[in-house]
Amino acid sequence: MMQQDYNRTAHKIQKKMRKSTYLFTLLLTVCVLFSCKKKDNDPSAAKLNFGRSIYVMKASAPLEIELKASVAPGSRLVVPAVISGSAVLGEDYELPVKEFVFEAGQTSAKITAIPKSNLNPGREIKIELPAVSGYGTGDKKQTIIIIEPKEKIMYSFSRSTGSLLGKMNVTVELKGEISGIDFRASKDIEIPFSILAKSTAIPGKNFNIEGNVKSIKIKAGERRGSIVLDFLALGADGSKKAYLELGVPTVEPELYYVGAFKTFSCNVTQLKFQDLLGKWKPVGITNGDVFPLIFEASEYINSLPDKNDLSDVIEFIEDGNTNKIIPHLKGSLKNFFSGPEHSIVFDHIERDFEDYSTFTTFDIPYFMVNGVNTLFSASKIKTGNVFIGLEKLDDDNMLIYFHEYIPTDFFAKFYKAEGWPRPDYTPYYGITYKFTRVKE
Repeated sequence: MMQQDYNRTAHKIQKKMRKSTYLFTLLLTVCVLFSCKKKDNDPSAAKLNFGRSIYVMKASAPLEIELKASVAPGSRLVVPAVISGSAVLGEDYELPVKEFVFEAGQTSAKITAIPKSNLNPGREIKIELPAVSGYGTGDKKQTIIIIEPKEKIMYSFSRSTGSLLGKMNVTVELKGEISGIDFRASKDIEIPFSILAKSTAIPGKNFNIEGNVKSIKIKAGERRGSIVLDFLALGADGSKKAYLELGVPTVEPELYYVGAFKTFSCNVTQLKFQDLLGKWKPVGITNGDVFPLIFEASEYINSLPDKNDLSDVIEFIEDGNTNKIIPHLKGSLKNFFSGPEHSIVFDHIERDFEDYSTFTTFDIPYFMVNGVNTLFSASKIKTGNVFIGLEKLDDDNMLIYFHEYIPTDFFAKFYKAEGWPRPDYTPYYGITYKFTRVKE
């Protein structure tokens, strides 16, 4: 009996202890939750952190820098940016707003850095936070902005001279100081030009600039831009010249420097055979830069017709009613002008010929020349009549365009693979040869 009373008493005690433990645990949990909630709502525990410890500002693109608050402020909060670093404000970059502004209830604020004349490598911006009432700082209490330097840009006409017979594209091209011909404009670029006072050709009378433009535009994503010149008329005094000179871009001029051809000399002319009478000495091939872009080295190295004797000349003469070229050659050009004389007759003007070495288009007067070696070869001969282009650059210099022949000693592998004739491949196979007048 006494044992049963003892058991009942022990059971009641255990039940009360379990209830007390449950109540204590519940009370402790509520206290912890209340304490955490109170802590979360306490501004003194709030933190400010930058969105990133390190940013990279691209050479030509604005950059947003973010500041985050772990707890949104109850009213407008302004946090000044403490700026330092090797980058120079106003030179390398602009910072229109120098304060992070949190509106009530917001946890993010941003400012924008804008690249300016950032030409110097290795410069950076450092932004730190001042003491802010009610907020501490987290792990990202400062940020470093690495500035990507801009690349200097060379601009130039793609060629220095040209003859305007009908219509001509005059091209300006850009090259990056580092990227070279791989450079592409990130935005439209305007290169101004002027017509020099020494020009004898008059705009609106002797020639016209289409659209009456005063600058050459290079579009974003490109590295070349062109204007179009149109032939109008000439007086009895014959050929005239127009000199176009490039100016400096008005936007970010410090980025640009002029290249090889600041001035373009345009010979406004109507070529006559009489203009070529006399002897002309071969100087060399002028469009060789394009060959490595198209052909294997074995296709042309040591086989191009570029070996001339010091005595080599070709002579343009009038023989009664017949115009002739008389070759006096020992070098490579005798492989084309293979006969003692070749009659030549004007045939037509080739419109909008594209020169792949300068990426310009212009008109070429084509002449039919008779009895030449159509293979342009030192070892094989096939006599026939072909077109050559003639362009007089000025009184003392001219170009011959060898655009019709069957590649044999050079470019032969490419020719066999592609076939012939292929008019669209003329600029590839074509050889442009410069001659200078022999003064007697």
